[in-house]
Amino acid sequence: MAKQWINAALDGGPGFADKSYFFHDNQYVRYDWQPGQDRAEFGTVLTAPAWNMPPLFADNPDGMLDGQGPYQGKVYFFKGNQYSRYDWAGNCQDAGYPQALSAWGLQGAFASIDACMNGQLGYAPYAYFLKGSQYMRYEWATDRLSEGYPRPLTAWGLKGAFASGIDACVAGKGDYAGKSYLFKGDQYVRFDWKTGQVDADPQPILGNWPGLLELVAAGRAKTTAAQWLAQAQQQVVAYTAALNGGPAFGFNQTVFEQALATHFHLAPTLPTPQRLQYLTAINQTMSAIWPKWDASQTLFKARTDAEATADGGTKNGKPVRAYFTGVFIGFSENFVRDTGPYCQAAVLVHETVHAVDAVSGEPNNHIPEWFELPRPKTGDAPPKYYAEQTQDEALHNPSSYAAFAQHIFYGEDRRYGAGRPTD
Repeated sequence: MAKQWINAALDGGPGFADKSYFFHDNQYVRYDWQPGQDRAEFGTVLTAPAWNMPPLFADNPDGMLDGQGPYQGKVYFFKGNQYSRYDWAGNCQDAGYPQALSAWGLQGAFASIDACMNGQLGYAPYAYFLKGSQYMRYEWATDRLSEGYPRPLTAWGLKGAFASGIDACVAGKGDYAGKSYLFKGDQYVRFDWKTGQVDADPQPILGNWPGLLELVAAGRAKTTAAQWLAQAQQQVVAYTAALNGGPAFGFNQTVFEQALATHFHLAPTLPTPQRLQYLTAINQTMSAIWPKWDASQTLFKARTDAEATADGGTKNGKPVRAYFTGVFIGFSENFVRDTGPYCQAAVLVHETVHAVDAVSGEPNNHIPEWFELPRPKTGDAPPKYYAEQTQDEALHNPSSYAAFAQHIFYGEDRRYGAGRPTD
């Protein structure tokens, strides 16, 4: 449970009453509470440009709160010892912000917060700020903190890890109105405002909040993969320029040429015109990946096991971690379950190459980076080993791009991916 999946959550404002927003790192996922939906409907989207908020508050917010009473139509972003205010109608930060968190009367142990939420039912006039094992209550009508606080989270019936701190809170909608959901790591508990108590034991987010962790994981994978790809492409461009008589290659040429030979089978002894031809093609594929990731709101889709089966995204009767359908990249629960962050990033690069290269799925092109001797070529094994591919085949191999980008970024051949699933 130690890993924090969700930094903050927010109830939808005017026009978005049946939505909730879950923020992680510098991105967010939108959840749809409507009957027949009840799932994460899209993500992951960069928070700062979508909300027109400065990165100081859009990236890794501590908490977010919808304004009530005279402050309806506003959202408060909390980060460290400051807060800012967002206007739903104008889709922008209000003038005069940020301001000090102490304006809310929060100080001392509450000089920063872990999470916050609005009360419901008889507690609707209040907002609650959580820090560590305690919480404070704020009164919207009087713009001040209530007396008799802080109080321990155990007063709400929270136990174990949940009694020591909360990552994020969100209000239930529709059939779930009158409830709030408190998140910690990869679990959550449900709080009932009628009783003022938690009404169920901790449950896993995965499987109970369809698509939420799948898309959060995809967003984090995109961040890591983008770091790999940016550095690899920068060096491809620089090496190409040097071969064309431009500035000297300013990076580790030994590592670069090793990576090029290992993953694309382009040896330094290959005639320069041929190397330039292949480097140009590699750069074109890399360049095509970026707009796909920019469109992750529509390209990335979380899929249930039944949907993955209908999509054809299965192997040996089980959903694969991720797959490209020809229209979108589907992410199953297995993208999260027992799958490490570097494997997730490698899988994302792999599937995005499928989205930009129509022949990348051909059998001789589609060779896993882990398929090397002494693995036998039996059963449903690929038709050749990774090292046996021709240059033209490697040029269209999604695994080559993922492994090459890692090799450049880390300075060594790591090959994160399906062969190293928990890394």
